[in-house]
Amino acid sequence: MPLLELSRVSRTFTTPITRRRVVAVDGLSFAVDSGEVLGLVGPNGSGKTTALRCALGLLRPSSGDVRVFGAPWSSSARSATGFAPERFSLDGRRTGREVLVLLARLAGFSRFEAATRAARALERFGLADAADRKIAEYSKGMNRRVAIAASLLKDPRLLVLDEPFDGLDPLGNLLVRDEILARAREGVAVVVTSHAMHDLEAVASHLVILERGKELAAGTVDSVLGAAAVTRLVVRGGDAASLARWRAAIEKDGGQIVAQRPERETLEDFFRRRFGSGGS
Repeated sequence: MPLLELSRVSRTFTTPITRRRVVAVDGLSFAVDSGEVLGLVGPNGSGKTTALRCALGLLRPSSGDVRVFGAPWSSSARSATGFAPERFSLDGRRTGREVLVLLARLAGFSRFEAATRAARALERFGLADAADRKIAEYSKGMNRRVAIAASLLKDPRLLVLDEPFDGLDPLGNLLVRDEILARAREGVAVVVTSHAMHDLEAVASHLVILERGKELAAGTVDSVLGAAAVTRLVVRGGDAASLARWRAAIEKDGGQIVAQRPERETLEDFFRRRFGSGGS
């Protein structure tokens, strides 16, 4: 049973002055199972945010059906769902620790458990050193990390992240990507919207691409993006003579080596090696 399922969902709006009917989402269907990361992709105005709001029960579909954990939205479904919106307003007068403790208390945790969960979240997202600084002093990326940490306080079964990589520095990107993948390995169903294509492709197992409210393509990442006609072969070791023999063997069988260059460490690998998973 999918943890989240949209069936032929449409949502229309009427403009306030011209009274023109606008179709924001048009017959959209998708499902997210336990352990899957669904990337919801499309240009501005494609209906991503409206689709998310319908999926979360924040907006009633004009037609179609939304089911969460096999049933319509309910209070128990909400308690098992984490959501980090694109715009997350935080009280600048409070510290990062105070904000997370307050949100955990509002979620029903005891004072001790709320403090424990807040401290764990701050550590996990590289904010432990800034835990007792005012939110007003936080950068945009640090605010984004707090928002995502807040969405995970309840250990949700369904996690929805709207533009989670917006404003993050490279280390923040790695922390959030690693957290998404870790949650998916634990069986959480994750829905992510993002304009950061590289980061989204690094975490998504499935894609739904929208255009003007309609599904343009959907499926696993490999099925949507298709197999390229080029196979990348990475070789460690071997001298010039060995490389020449390998090239001759490949060309003899009808292949063609289109590029040959030494591999270097990626910038992402450098950040992982140099900074690890900590920092602020």
